[in-house]
Amino acid sequence: MSNLMESLLNWIREEFLAEVDPMTLAQALFNDDVIDASFMDELTEMSLEGSSNDLIGRRMIQCLPYYCSSSQLYSALCKTGNQTLAKRMNRIAKSQNGNCGRPVVVDGGVNRRSVRLFFRDLKNCIYSCKLEDPQKSLRKMALLYDKNMRLETLSLTRQSLADKLTMILAVELDAPIEENELFVHPPSSEDQRNRCSIINRMKDLVSETSSPLITNMIIFTRVSIEKAMQRKFEEGESDLKIALQNACQTNPCLEKADMYYRIAHFYHRKFEHYPCEETRKSLMTFAEIGLGMLGNEAKVVQCQWRVLFCIRMVFCQLCMSTECRIIPQKVSIGGIEKSKQLLAIMEESWEGITNKTKLFYYMAKARLCEVTNDIHMAVHFAKKTKQIALENRSKHLKYINEYLSFLASGLERGLGITALCDAADLDSSGNSSVAMSVTESESITCVECRNPSISLETASAVVESRETTADNCYTIDGVTWLSTALELGSKSLAEHMHLTYTWINGEPDLKPNVHKYIKGDRKLVFSSEPCSFDDDLLFGDGH
Repeated sequence: MSNLMESLLNWIREEFLAEVDPMTLAQALFNDDVIDASFMDELTEMSLEGSSNDLIGRRMIQCLPYYCSSSQLYSALCKTGNQTLAKRMNRIAKSQNGNCGRPVVVDGGVNRRSVRLFFRDLKNCIYSCKLEDPQKSLRKMALLYDKNMRLETLSLTRQSLADKLTMILAVELDAPIEENELFVHPPSSEDQRNRCSIINRMKDLVSETSSPLITNMIIFTRVSIEKAMQRKFEEGESDLKIALQNACQTNPCLEKADMYYRIAHFYHRKFEHYPCEETRKSLMTFAEIGLGMLGNEAKVVQCQWRVLFCIRMVFCQLCMSTECRIIPQKVSIGGIEKSKQLLAIMEESWEGITNKTKLFYYMAKARLCEVTNDIHMAVHFAKKTKQIALENRSKHLKYINEYLSFLASGLERGLGITALCDAADLDSSGNSSVAMSVTESESITCVECRNPSISLETASAVVESRETTADNCYTIDGVTWLSTALELGSKSLAEHMHLTYTWINGEPDLKPNVHKYIKGDRKLVFSSEPCSFDDDLLFGDGH
């Protein structure tokens, strides 16, 4: 029961009984899923039996603190033509809470703090991998709380159990998604039925909880993620609107931060399938709002959630899915700069980062190095990612291996992997006329224009990767020569070709100097004499 709601109704009792049509108000509350069918039936039966409005109103005043918050009653009063009474109730609520602005939100009374601590600890168990089998443990816990709640007769204790059961069920829905099991391996029909059953049980609990607003907020964000799994993004966005409508009447809290994180998750999934700047901006906006909800939380909680938000944002900026797949989309220069800032924030919270989170961090570092053409370091960080994945038996390993193979193929070909584009070049459908995608990239011309200097460290990595392959090498007088620099199209690297070597029958040979590169038939001519470069000869007019 909400103590504040009980107090407010006592303050406005006389006006309520004199001015409000109780059955009209009850119908509005029922339509908004604030009161349940059993209470609505009770009031309807009283009306049919000839009970006066005064008697029905008194029954409502007695029971409403168990069903709704002040903001829900405020909304229902306005809908039923009782705006004057609604405003008076709001003024009283503000004076009692010391708040100002929109209608004061009641987050459910004395139970709410204990519920938030319970939710925080539950999420921490999952985040810190303290449960050996999270889904099994959560299912067992949910059944126990459900049983105890059904047997409980004391209203306040029953309400507390309902609040905590709601949180357990929400985290139970989250766990396999956060492990990406339902995206790496699509859910079976049985899994879908089980998840639907969990959501339906949560809906049944709304009227039992201390804050139906927060309960609805939690439910509809989870429903939207279910829709994202089915790629029903329009339906999912409708569910998000309902969640946000409930959230706008609640104060900043951990549950609200969690809601914004789920919304960012939803838009990340949408971006994976339909990458465009509008979706990216939605993700970034909601994630940043979510970070603002953590102000009243303990430092360790802020640290954990800040890292989670940063991962979601940096992966989107670098065009990566939550499974560590590369989204065939262009990374903007602005996205690179934002990613550097987000990774720096994660580094500030390094002591609180788990191995699971470090996996995402190193994967993002690898991707950042790749798109800035530091392939050697990209491989380095990708290998660190793989090591963590192996140690933790991560289901991301498949995609990490694919990414390593992708980087290796780029090294073998002597190519930069991903071209860049400005955000302005990315239209609403995700298309760009500037740069090629990961799968289409055949040269680094676009990157080279922005980054004309390629490090010798990168050159060495390219050379080493080609020791076991003859791809794109040239044979002159029986000698196989490496053409790394000119395959890259880099004048600066070509000038350092004397640092690379050739081999004959698998053995290193003399270090040659490039004499010239004949663009037409792509042949190399070598000389023992040092040489200079002719831009037109190397790259053609206008390059």
